Amino acid sequence: MNKFRRLVIGCVLIWSFSLSYALASEERIISQSNEYGGKTEETTYKKGNSRYDEGIYKIIEFYDANGKIREIESYYTDERSKKDGVKKREQYYFQSRTKTLLTKAEFYYTDAYSSYNGMYKCEEKYHENGNKKVSEFFYTDKWAKTHVVSKMIIDYDSKGLEKKRTHYDSKGKIISQEER
Repeated sequence: MNKFRRLVIGCVLIWSFSLSYALASEERIISQSNEYGGKTEETTYKKGNSRYDEGIYKIIEFYDANGKIREIESYYTDERSKKDGVKKREQYYFQSRTKTLLTKAEFYYTDAYSSYNGMYKCEEKYHENGNKKVSEFFYTDKWAKTHVVSKMIIDYDSKGLEKKRTHYDSKGKIISQEER
């Protein structure tokens, strides 16, 4: 009887933990036919879920017709956004025969971050080996008027080491270029 009672209590604890974790997130299909020919799923997280505790409150995943991931949008909590200024991240993937490759990531910054640092968006492109290839930083018009810089591009070698940094004005003219 004692072993049975422990088994029942253990099962109830596992069930209640699973239920509380499930209630801390909500999943739904928002499209059966997206731009990649597959479905789009949205998951919203609440306090008590490990994703929420990491600073993510919503993820939208875009799949192709073969069920392979093509794009992920991550939305961050206000608390997390205050730490690094990022309010949203978009990641784009290419499906090779053998693996999933991250090709590009875009970071969108909060208004507070943009006002202070001037940057409102960053795009990063990646080599097939996963290392950064190019980073493009976009600055607000207000920042560009006072600091002259409208965009900065950093080029990386195949090892992900910085090769060159180029600054542009609002007309696309190169202001400065630094080789590393």
